[in-house]
Amino acid sequence: MIRKNLKWVGIVCTFVVATLCLCFFPMNNYVEGPGSADRLAKYITVSGGTVRQKNSFYMTSVSVAKGTPLINLFAMLNSHYEMVSNDSIVGNQTNQEYEKVQDVYMSSAENAAKIVAYKAANKKIHVKNNGIYVLDVMNKSTFYQRLKPGDVLQRVNKEKINNSSDALTYMKNTKLNQPLTLTVQRGKKHFKLTGKSVHLQAGRNGIGISLVDAQKVSTIPNSRINAHGVGGPSAGLMYALQMYSELVSNFKIKENIAGTGTIDDKGNVGEIGGIDKKIITANQKGIKIFLTPYVKGTKDVKKVEPEHLTNYELAEKTVKKYHLNIKIIPITSFNDAIKYLKES
Repeated sequence: MIRKNLKWVGIVCTFVVATLCLCFFPMNNYVEGPGSADRLAKYITVSGGTVRQKNSFYMTSVSVAKGTPLINLFAMLNSHYEMVSNDSIVGNQTNQEYEKVQDVYMSSAENAAKIVAYKAANKKIHVKNNGIYVLDVMNKSTFYQRLKPGDVLQRVNKEKINNSSDALTYMKNTKLNQPLTLTVQRGKKHFKLTGKSVHLQAGRNGIGISLVDAQKVSTIPNSRINAHGVGGPSAGLMYALQMYSELVSNFKIKENIAGTGTIDDKGNVGEIGGIDKKIITANQKGIKIFLTPYVKGTKDVKKVEPEHLTNYELAEKTVKKYHLNIKIIPITSFNDAIKYLKES
């Protein structure tokens, strides 16, 4: 009797362990799929702004989950989901560094959206440049593993760096192996790092970092964006449109509008990742119009990646593949989007 009981205990334990492994054992990949489509009015507050209840702008997202045997199996059986490598998500960064970079991207997107929307609405805005954020550091940089994603670079040697334009101008004539002293802010700490310039590309030398401007933007009327934990730069266009719609009382849209795309402080719209998943997300929400970045593919990209599709091409392909009831609108700039919305 005792042996029989022990046998069943062993079977149950084996089953439990196997189930836990299927559900939680981490694999060397991530799984991407359709995320959520959220009404932007809950993310953005403009003091005294007009929030319309009938038709709204929607931000779309991609869901990302660490792969497990069970999640990977689900992805293999569902064409809307895709297994992607660790490198394609976090690269050579730690999870903490990756999340920091996504926060920096989101902050940059928020600032650019405010600048574009307020200027278009002829409202007051003040921009203070505080240096440049470090997003990534090349392996060959002499500052590799010393500079961290999210650090703010404020000076190179004795030259004050207000923004990325200042950095590029100063580094333009830098010689190879030229000594460099960087003044850096990390959180509340300020410190200096010394190193040398390295060869980058096309005869250029530099620090070996990717960067984005560190800005503080204040507006009248006051505005606030609460991303609710969402990271990355892809909501920039939709943030700008939502703010503009609250600032300009006679600007109205005739139906719900979803979309995506980065935006810079000049209003240019850039491409994003996961456009196919975002189209599916918007369609599942019942939205009929999707604003999609339109950036023409270059010959250089086609040489390296012959099968490369632009955001617009992939969006149209997704609509046809799944017979979705949604219209794709190609957008190159904020003004392009406003023009379409006013004329539609």
